[in-house]
Amino acid sequence: MSDDSRLVVITANELESRAVIDSFRVLSRQTPDVIPLGDLFYRSLCKIDSLDVFMIESRQGSASLGGSLQTVQKAIDALAPTGVILVGTAFGTNPARQSLGDVLVSDRIMIYGPQRVGVKDRRTSIIPRGARPDASPRLLNICKTVRAGWTNTDIEVRVGLLLSGESLLDNPRLLKQLLRLEPEAIGGEMEASGVYAACHAAQVDWIVIKGLSDWGNGTKSQQGEFDQQLAAHNAAAFALSVIQLAARNSAIVNSVHETEFRQLRGLLDLLADAEFRDMIRSLLEPKEQNTMPSPLTIIDRGTFLGHMDVLGRLPDVARRLRTDYPERVLLNRKLAK
Repeated sequence: MSDDSRLVVITANELESRAVIDSFRVLSRQTPDVIPLGDLFYRSLCKIDSLDVFMIESRQGSASLGGSLQTVQKAIDALAPTGVILVGTAFGTNPARQSLGDVLVSDRIMIYGPQRVGVKDRRTSIIPRGARPDASPRLLNICKTVRAGWTNTDIEVRVGLLLSGESLLDNPRLLKQLLRLEPEAIGGEMEASGVYAACHAAQVDWIVIKGLSDWGNGTKSQQGEFDQQLAAHNAAAFALSVIQLAARNSAIVNSVHETEFRQLRGLLDLLADAEFRDMIRSLLEPKEQNTMPSPLTIIDRGTFLGHMDVLGRLPDVARRLRTDYPERVLLNRKLAK
């Protein structure tokens, strides 16, 4: 596996996977290779600048065996991506203002599965207890930037809150109850909660991009396969534009880090061997909570990792840095591996 940045696209059925493959084939002009990693198979969609893009299809839902939670956890372990994008279809919430085929982008999600169900004034009362996490600010910024320059007038791109739960929602009564709790919701689906949980635990960026294929109000059976295909292809087309811009951002960041590395490496030439050994020894010694090093020192330590192959305890140092200072060592992850 290369040292370039990686991004993973998650789908949840064959129709969504085909839409993604078709969109990226236009860019790569070839069928994506199948790559076995661990006990799963991934599609290598393309390489844009220094960004490798992969795809894997999970089962529908989040918590089921092979669902989005488990699939994304394994993808993060296998590929160590910088971001995960969930692409596919979703239901809309407002037929008067939305249209089939619209693209829905999550600025946050509401997980409606955990809830308290009771009775109030002889009526069923539902109080949601699920999280309302925000999507990755970086990926959301890229999505909004792409939307601002979006020239396809046939595809409306909407950013807002998405509902996420284990149920395939096609019930007007339940939808009405959920919208009473979250009136600003622009749509809903089944896999986002698992993607969020896996990415949050691993500190990986995530976002949801889905096409509107039905209304979740009992009319799903009236929507044909064409509506699902339209929604999936529109979402995949927008996701491709987002990933292309993300790749440009990744190339710029990598260039900045390489420049920083070259500058800091020059500092090593100014250090005597004894001083260098003292710094390595300080890395291996337990630190008191009130003696945390400054950010500049942490950056220098990350740089030193690239020059410590002569030390038999290099893995211990790298592991200690990744554990104690992940937010800074992340900038130097190529050196800390």
